[in-house]
Amino acid sequence: MKKKNQKNQKKTSSFVVLRLRHAAIIAVMLAAGVLLPLTAVTKQVYLTNSSIEHKRLVDSLETLRQDSERLRLTAEGLSDLKRIESVSRKLGLDYPESDRIVVVRPKDGKPTLAQWEFLAILKRSFRKDKS
Repeated sequence: MKKKNQKNQKKTSSFVVLRLRHAAIIAVMLAAGVLLPLTAVTKQVYLTNSSIEHKRLVDSLETLRQDSERLRLTAEGLSDLKRIESVSRKLGLDYPESDRIVVVRPKDGKPTLAQWEFLAILKRSFRKDKS
């Protein structure tokens, strides 16, 4: 009788172990059946959101490029020398006379390179003015 009980206990315990294994396998398969589609949907949502953000940034970049080009053209028009001269004449400004120019020299008396360049520009402007 003891042998029968031991056999039954072994059979019962192995049956329980098999049932637990089957239950675990079924649980894993159910989890995979739920998680895999969720992963695919999550990936698709991420790609869609990334695509929308990319489109928004491309549109923004194009708008900024257009604004930059418009501003460049405006600056180019405003910095035209003829326009600046006509506005200065309307305001009563004119080229300075030679007696109104004061050259400030450094303490050591030697002009710097920037001062020489400035003086050369002044000299050229007076030559154009008198000719």
